[in-house]
Amino acid sequence: MWLMSFDRLEELAKVVIWFDSARWSEENQKSFSWQPNLQLSASQEILTHWLTYITDMQRPWQQVWNVGKPVFREIVKAFSVTDFQNCTNIENTKREIQHFLDDFRPDPIKEGKVKPFIIGDLKYTPRYSRQHDCIERVLTILAYQYEKNFIKFIGESIKRWEQNPEGLRYLAHDLYLLTYSRRLNLSKTSEALVNKEKQKSLYSNWNRFGYKRLWAGLRDYRKMRSFLKFIDQGFVEVFGQIDGNHLYNIWTKKNNFGLNLLELPGDVWNIKFMQKIVKPLAENAGMKIKKSWGASYIARELAELIQAEQFYPEQFDVSFDLSAKACENGDCDLCPFGDSDLKDVCLSNTSAVGRKYCPVALATCQFRMICNTENCPVANGIGRNLCTK
Repeated sequence: MWLMSFDRLEELAKVVIWFDSARWSEENQKSFSWQPNLQLSASQEILTHWLTYITDMQRPWQQVWNVGKPVFREIVKAFSVTDFQNCTNIENTKREIQHFLDDFRPDPIKEGKVKPFIIGDLKYTPRYSRQHDCIERVLTILAYQYEKNFIKFIGESIKRWEQNPEGLRYLAHDLYLLTYSRRLNLSKTSEALVNKEKQKSLYSNWNRFGYKRLWAGLRDYRKMRSFLKFIDQGFVEVFGQIDGNHLYNIWTKKNNFGLNLLELPGDVWNIKFMQKIVKPLAENAGMKIKKSWGASYIARELAELIQAEQFYPEQFDVSFDLSAKACENGDCDLCPFGDSDLKDVCLSNTSAVGRKYCPVALATCQFRMICNTENCPVANGIGRNLCTK
């Protein structure tokens, strides 16, 4: 019974890998690629993305990226050319940054409301005041220690942890210190970022799970073609051709910065998918899941248990699309996890193989991927009946 249940977990992994390959296929990335602004450098584009993600919390993604992104592009553009005069210490730099940002964020009409960012006709209001604090924190540290350059921050972190077996996770912790940490004030953070032993000590006490926006942003820099291009260009811009190419090689090819070290962001749709499909399967296979475990932790434990080739926790983020689209719309008859025989919609035995989009990936998640029968779980009925509905 246990072996049979474990086999079902392996089926789950194969379907998740397949969905992830569809999500990040070249055809599908065309629908969400980051179109560059000719007025911004590669580093400025990455910083715009990072600041925008800070505000991606409990609100429609369309507001965040269609409204927020243009606002942060203008802020980053102004930040990059502003000559901050009084940056002799971190506190003075903070005041400079606050004064700089206040030019873009007037007091709200109603007392107690979150300040909006207003630039010309553009207006965007973060959901929480603490998101203003995070934005101030990032810009202050970058202005004080990293020449206002986010790529420089990332590159210095990669160099610092180049030989560490958990390099990507240590970079994630550095980004956490830069952006989200509440335990360390700016002065102590500034000191820690140049003290390797202090950073190791802080990392050893850090719970890396549950930081949705941090892991989602880092994932984009590792998997999205448009951001990989920015990272490549940015490393060369900041560190020169030879060192820049070396850093990019570490970023994309070394195991200690590999995709398997990414954690699942832990969106609400990830949680729903875990509860509906993953948790019952895991428990049937003998995996004891504690109530305190979030989606990110469950995904990591499951990946360690299954040990399937090319399978890692972040891939469960396909549930962001699957749960929000197929599950919410009741499209169970088109889902690989449902009880329907998908042979009627599968293109595997037609001349459309290699020419047309997979109808299952398109219908369930709106993923655009050219039909490829090699290792296709849908064509082989893998994953069928995994969902208990």
